[in-house]
Amino acid sequence: MLRCAAAHSSKYKGAAKHAGVRRPEFVIHQTPEVTDFHLMSLSRAADSRLVAMSNPSDNAPLPAPGSAQDAVDGAVNSVEHQLSVLWRRARAVSQQLSRQVHPDMEPAAYGLLAVLRREGPMRLTDLAQFIGVGKPSVSRQIAFLEQIGLIAKEADPKDGRAQILTLTTEGEAKMHDVQDARQQVFRERLHEWPLAELRDFAEAMAKLNATYERDGFPSDSPN
Repeated sequence: MLRCAAAHSSKYKGAAKHAGVRRPEFVIHQTPEVTDFHLMSLSRAADSRLVAMSNPSDNAPLPAPGSAQDAVDGAVNSVEHQLSVLWRRARAVSQQLSRQVHPDMEPAAYGLLAVLRREGPMRLTDLAQFIGVGKPSVSRQIAFLEQIGLIAKEADPKDGRAQILTLTTEGEAKMHDVQDARQQVFRERLHEWPLAELRDFAEAMAKLNATYERDGFPSDSPN
């Protein structure tokens, strides 16, 4: 093969002198050692042999259109969109309900009252950790709720130096009325759903909320 290549090279060399053209170069093809992944990607379309020599883990095929991965991505996007819509509407409902408790109350403060009513008295730091926000944000809302007489601070029986937050009698009465109204809203929205679908929906939402507990969020299961 080398003699043949040399002969052809000599033949082209002579012809090149008369034709005034650059003689072609002959390269003996050997399996290259692929070390530059950028060059490898550029030459892949021209030489399909490089694909076989590449690392399979670095060149995993992309999902084909209409694949199972596309279906999963579409379903996840749909869930994200529907949760975003639900979140916006839930905030609007919470805004209305908080105004029923007090005309100047923010939805965040209403949420604190709801937690204290369900979970019972707790320290400020524990309350902030429970809802996943900073202590300064909670402190501002607690000061407002204390000012309008819906919560009170009491000495912690386990530690006299600390204080716990608890609903006052007025706070309990207002939250009772407002949360009854909130439950009525849900009943009106969901009363046409079959019981089996309601249970499936509750289980799916509980499963979704449980996945966030892996990130350190506290369990929010009803008592």
